[in-house]
Amino acid sequence: IDAHRTNLVTVVETVKLRPDLSPTNLSVPTRGVPGNPVNISVVLRELRGDSGATTNLVLYADGTAVDRANGVWVDAAGTVSCVFTHSFNSAGTKQLEVKAEQTAPGDYDLSNNALTGTVVIGPITNDELNYDVQVIDGDDDYRAHTFEKLYVNGVLQTEREEDFSAKGW
Repeated sequence: IDAHRTNLVTVVETVKLRPDLSPTNLSVPTRGVPGNPVNISVVLRELRGDSGATTNLVLYADGTAVDRANGVWVDAAGTVSCVFTHSFNSAGTKQLEVKAEQTAPGDYDLSNNALTGTVVIGPITNDELNYDVQVIDGDDDYRAHTFEKLYVNGVLQTEREEDFSAKGW
């Protein structure tokens, strides 16, 4: 750029539509137990497809904010999954609401920024299915040495010694 001349810079850009964030696909278990965590998941979508936005996702239970995810970014035409966890202390049917709040740079349609659902909190009855799932991902480096003698009525029946080792996931 020459300081003695006037320079012209040309930028070609089209006007972008304001983003429209909307929570969808609310997934809530049918029942929960008082004092035990309940997972509530939601998918946040950008509906207009032209620009992304940042928002705060807030979970309300009976009108009180109980969990939140701040600064969630959603790309233009993108989706983001979010899982909330809350332990309810009392029994009853809980009214749930997930809201996208304080969207920046702004939100095109504020009427689609909330999604509602319910969960029943109470004791488990005998006719309900109960389960516990545990997933473990680990790196094993295990070695064991076993020395075993089997006696029946004071008489040695078998004697065994074994080394075992394992490596992997």
